[in-house]
Amino acid sequence: MQDITEKLAQAVLQQLEAGIVLSRQVVHYLESMTGASSARDLEPELEAVDDSELCSLLELIFYPDREGQCAIEPLLEKEQPAEDDINRLQQILCEKDIHTRMIFPDNTMTKAIPVPRDSLLSYVRRLKLSRHIDNQVASAINQHIADRRDVLLARVMLRNSRIAFLPQVALFLCNFFRFMPQKAKDWKACLELAIPLLESATPDTDIYTVLMNQKRHYAEMIRRAENASEQLKQIPVEALIMRGSSIACIGEDEARARMGRIDETALYVFGQTEIDENQGPPLILNF
Repeated sequence: MQDITEKLAQAVLQQLEAGIVLSRQVVHYLESMTGASSARDLEPELEAVDDSELCSLLELIFYPDREGQCAIEPLLEKEQPAEDDINRLQQILCEKDIHTRMIFPDNTMTKAIPVPRDSLLSYVRRLKLSRHIDNQVASAINQHIADRRDVLLARVMLRNSRIAFLPQVALFLCNFFRFMPQKAKDWKACLELAIPLLESATPDTDIYTVLMNQKRHYAEMIRRAENASEQLKQIPVEALIMRGSSIACIGEDEARARMGRIDETALYVFGQTEIDENQGPPLILNF
């Protein structure tokens, strides 16, 4: 009977041999670094560089995608591998002659190339196999999310995070999964927005206050964007920058959308939120 290490080795091997799917963001980065924007463009780059440059290039793109992590997650639900297990997993994989392809968003792919040891070790490390998910939070996910695919996705999102499951963080997440999957318009987007805030939590952090501070931050971005928009009607953007005026890094619509997600999260998890006069149309919730 296979142990957890052997099962993980088989799963990772299957993923790598199926190919590395490149996101549009990764392709954009590759294009800026090498000029390659397609499989046909990348193949000469892979052949032209020496071993050290190839390892550096592959280091940029050997990241498991969420789909692949979700395929592995059922193994991690049942058993959490120890560091010794992961070390043995890496050893097993490094002893194999593994080849993979780079798959672009247009479904074209490079020819199979051998996977360097460093890239293989990085890939396994980025799976975060030893990351512990709080038992109460894991139970809330299983109990309150009906779709099995979404259960695995929620676990992977937490696995990829740097969240420390402090008591108030675990309680927040338990209540989040209790209410949000059934009530929120897009609970995954709300969780994506909450994770960076939870990652910075300390033992004395009040999560509701952190959410409201973030909401006020987006409100301020909207006000600055509106002011900049008015000024841009009179002077060019370069002049604004020279004056030291800040230009919003996200648009007003996106900022309002994020404020709406914070409102949903605060209302469903804490039963309250703060209303900003510049937020726009009122948020209608389905209690």
